[in-house]
Amino acid sequence: MISYIFFSSVINLILILLFYFLFMKGKDQGGSVAREQEEFTRKTGSLIKEFNRSATVNIDMLDEKLKEIKDAVKLVDDRLLAMKNISPKAPVKTKETVSPAGDDAGADEAPVMDEPYRAIYGMYENGSSFQEIVSASGRSPGEIELILGLKKIKSDRLKEEK
Repeated sequence: MISYIFFSSVINLILILLFYFLFMKGKDQGGSVAREQEEFTRKTGSLIKEFNRSATVNIDMLDEKLKEIKDAVKLVDDRLLAMKNISPKAPVKTKETVSPAGDDAGADEAPVMDEPYRAIYGMYENGSSFQEIVSASGRSPGEIELILGLKKIKSDRLKEEK
């Protein structure tokens, strides 16, 4: 909006200078001044119309970008809310909690499949921030979000089965 006002002011200043120039030129030539003023008025009118059309197009483009930004912010807010809903105290299977292969007591337990992610789970359970986990693990934020989200789904399913 500010740029529109600025450009409008600049165009008005240019039009005033052109009108002054033509008026001073017209004093020297006499009768052709009226014709030149009419042509100048017509040309400046078409320039103003073109400027207004261009400004409208730019404003529409800015409105579209603003909507895209608002949608992206909403998506990020939803993801952050989902991250907050992940249980920070979800149980993590460690070697100590898995029964030895020969023990029948742990036969219905699933084998440890989360070995590569144990450090991520541990950091999350110890209260590390999302950014700290991303930095320490060397993985992308999306991958950390996926790992923690899948862990929550897995722990929810295990709770439902019991």
